[in-house]
Amino acid sequence: MRSPVGVPSQLLLSVVLVATCLACGQSTVSSVQRFESVLGHERARCLDLMVNDMDSILSLHYGETPDTYEAFLKDLVAGSLSGFDLTTEEHYLHADALGIFDPSATPKGPFNDALASVEENDPLVSAYLRDRRMMNRISPSIIAQGLLNHRARRSEYFMKRILLVELLQ
Repeated sequence: MRSPVGVPSQLLLSVVLVATCLACGQSTVSSVQRFESVLGHERARCLDLMVNDMDSILSLHYGETPDTYEAFLKDLVAGSLSGFDLTTEEHYLHADALGIFDPSATPKGPFNDALASVEENDPLVSAYLRDRRMMNRISPSIIAQGLLNHRARRSEYFMKRILLVELLQ
């Protein structure tokens, strides 16, 4: 089948899909940059170190597979986790000193302010903040179920940070 201008429709569809994927990638990158800018360099770096800790710990516990986070989230939903630390005490104390965690149980603070700056561009962040505003504190199993429902490759950066901050607060 050909389009009206003589270009095969499969080629036209391929071009549209590639352009869409490139736009999604740029949107994710700009969202990450905006998030880190609002959060601040030192807080963003601290969160990066803590996410790296969590990645390493989960890889040891679940093995290095593409489904590591999915398995972890499913275990959180089922309540079948044996206790293990997700980050080093040093990184946790540094994050706490930087004010990343909000002890008041209200959806405020630097982390949530930074998420709010990208809320329009990321459905996962939008859903999380909406639920967080309604419930204040959310149980780990509900957070995990929500992340499983909204899991998308382009949201993995935010998924890991939301999960980490919620589990450590």
